[in-house]
Amino acid sequence: MFNKNSVSYNNTYVNTDSNDTLSIKERYKILIAARNFHYENFNKWMSYFYVMIASIILGFSYIISKGNPNYQEKLKSELLVLSLAGFIISLLWYWANKGYYYWNINFITLINYYEEKLLKFAPHERVYFVFANKSTQNNYLSPISGANFSTSKISILLSFFFSWFFGFYFLYMLLRHCYSLLLKLSKEKCLDVFLEKCLSDSFYKVLKNVLNLLLSYIEFIWIPVFVALTIFYLSGILGRYFLFSYHKHFPDLRIKTIESEYVSRGNFNT
Repeated sequence: MFNKNSVSYNNTYVNTDSNDTLSIKERYKILIAARNFHYENFNKWMSYFYVMIASIILGFSYIISKGNPNYQEKLKSELLVLSLAGFIISLLWYWANKGYYYWNINFITLINYYEEKLLKFAPHERVYFVFANKSTQNNYLSPISGANFSTSKISILLSFFFSWFFGFYFLYMLLRHCYSLLLKLSKEKCLDVFLEKCLSDSFYKVLKNVLNLLLSYIEFIWIPVFVALTIFYLSGILGRYFLFSYHKHFPDLRIKTIESEYVSRGNFNT
């Protein structure tokens, strides 16, 4: 029964009478409720990304389904915009998945800490330690069996692939457009005249040959690597300095990380 001295944390009622100190079990309930709230909010946020990415893919499908190269050529600017939007949204989706996994591991660490150190639960009573049988339905090769795959890691990998694909397509289309523009300027002698005036004859010829070589093979050799490095670089810079969750004011319990203490022993998967 709800009363004025209790409060609901995601439908979990905990006594908050000022004369009482929250017991360890009540704090544990709050922790579980906070984790569940985190799960539910994450699923809601993900639906926004799914809708936006699906809309972009539909836009691509509509243009490509026409099957007319001339029509696609007329809409190359639209394709560039769609691919750039797809890259940005997919990259944000990738970061959101990484952020979810970061917070998820911290919640799991806290829950295990409460159950093991404070509540003194036996291993078979703990939430993330309980398995009926770890080998049941754990077949990685069978097409009709289950297996111990991490859904969080799969989501991160999928979002990274979408980011990489849209980034690759955007740079591919952009370079094709720039290359056709260079060819057009070269045919009109505008580019040659400009470079010959700025550079010596021998250096100009070497530079022109190098540019032709790079532009001929960059689509298939350099773009995939460049896009992957760009994603890693943006993740490191933007994520570290601009998009991080501010939690410096929160206490750090310095609990052993899940990766070293639990995952290595194969006790659970997330």
